[in-house]
Amino acid sequence: MRLFRLSLLLCLVGAFAGCDSPTVIRQGPTRLLPGKIIVRSVIGQGTTSLLGTAENLALQNNMELGQGRAVRTSPGAHVTLLFTNGALVNLAPNSEVTIETFTQLPFANNVNPEEISTEPSTSVTTLTLVLGEISGKVPKLNTDRGSSFVIRRGTEEQQFNGINFKVSAP
Repeated sequence: MRLFRLSLLLCLVGAFAGCDSPTVIRQGPTRLLPGKIIVRSVIGQGTTSLLGTAENLALQNNMELGQGRAVRTSPGAHVTLLFTNGALVNLAPNSEVTIETFTQLPFANNVNPEEISTEPSTSVTTLTLVLGEISGKVPKLNTDRGSSFVIRRGTEEQQFNGINFKVSAP
């Protein structure tokens, strides 16, 4: 009988030893995936390139971009980018911005980014303004779930949430 109790106790200890406590059950995707950026309008000439490459593509309306790209405008040109988290970014003439990071949790496809006032999921955006001026709007972000929208300019960094913005660099 003693041997049986000891064996039972060892089995129970062994069974629980491999368990993490407490057990967390995750529902749905928890990993941020690359988000989509749509070129809403191009007036004049704008170009994009994959960071670290010599690629140089002309921007076109409704073109889809992602993170890891540079976007440039020529003299007299204006480009508007629409992020699927609802952020809208306007590049002034003679401007360059790099999209360092734009990741987002997937969400229902029936959401129109142009009508978003509060972001539909969680997203992380980091832009670097290299030259010129950008302006736009950022919807109310889910910062309590880790969302952020950051614009870097030289050594400065600004965060935006639920606000219109304008940033310029020499």
